[in-house]
Amino acid sequence: MAKLNRKYLKRDRFAEEVGHQVKYLSEHRNKVIVSGAVALALLIGGGSFWSYKRAKAASGRVALHKALDLFHGVVSLENRPGTVTFATTLERIRRTSEAMEGVIGDYAGSAPAAAAEYYLGLLNAEQQKTEEARTRFEAAIDGPDPEYAALSRLAFAEMLEQSGEIDEARRHYERLAAEPTRVVSKARAQVALAQTYAASDPAKAREILNAVQQENGPEASMLIGGELQNLIEGS
Repeated sequence: MAKLNRKYLKRDRFAEEVGHQVKYLSEHRNKVIVSGAVALALLIGGGSFWSYKRAKAASGRVALHKALDLFHGVVSLENRPGTVTFATTLERIRRTSEAMEGVIGDYAGSAPAAAAEYYLGLLNAEQQKTEEARTRFEAAIDGPDPEYAALSRLAFAEMLEQSGEIDEARRHYERLAAEPTRVVSKARAQVALAQTYAASDPAKAREILNAVQQENGPEASMLIGGELQNLIEGS
């Protein structure tokens, strides 16, 4: 009997609990419906947000590719199928700059925007606009894409080296060697670093190049190139 009473007691407690829940839902029906609607909206909204982000990223890549077609265009009065042509160099610079600026403005903080900063840096360097190029490269270095950051750091270091800021250039090459990427390998950065020592400190240059040889084997000679290879062989 006691066992039976416990059985019914459990049922009574279950029924009582269900009754409380039914009563609550009945009394707060509107609130529950609204809360559920809000939760569903958030769930759907979250999905829409990520869909929007993906669409935005794809749109940014398309805009960048269009700008790159202009960047890689040629100045020619002849029609060249598959290649964008310009009547003058100024037209190429103007249209490319406008397209790249559009990518930066429309997709700020994205990888395409960082890429656009890099290409504008190259375009400015091409025109000997050193300060403008520096600003663009630094923006790309601080951007979200590690590959374009590395390319920008490499181009920036080369520009510094050409302008005589050797110590600063070396710091960038060393950073690249310490943090290699797919497009800027450790060996590539080391060879560039060795080049800065070739004239002033040949022993230091040979030390760096020997390390490249040890780490890369037969491929090292292709990475190092003839001029620096002669430096090693002359040691």
